[in-house]
Amino acid sequence: MPFAAHHLRVAFEGQGDYGFFAWTYSTHDPLETVLSEGYFRTTGDYLQRGDLIFVGISPRPANSPWTLPTGAMRRLLLMVTGHRGTEVKVRLVQDFGGPDDPPAPLREPPKRRGRPRKRTSEAA
Repeated sequence: MPFAAHHLRVAFEGQGDYGFFAWTYSTHDPLETVLSEGYFRTTGDYLQRGDLIFVGISPRPANSPWTLPTGAMRRLLLMVTGHRGTEVKVRLVQDFGGPDDPPAPLREPPKRRGRPRKRTSEAA
């Protein structure tokens, strides 16, 4: 399916002289389609370079009349890297995966600092 502008919504605006927008977008299209060249071409002047798009990809319901295949549920973050006329380019910043993915590994505890302790010999 092509990009559906009515699924694009403003999440928040970064205030200041060099502000930006963060958007949300939900779709049934697979990730490969969302990342394809020209997918966001009909966004008009909404998306600007540096804007972020939080994307939610969800499979179609079983009773959907659409027969095109869709992927599994995923959440990802895109950044707009270029905007010229109707041409909008995006890059994948982070793929958060889906709810059935295994958890990300936790950060290891910090290593002890300083010199290692000298071992004392037990034979005296």
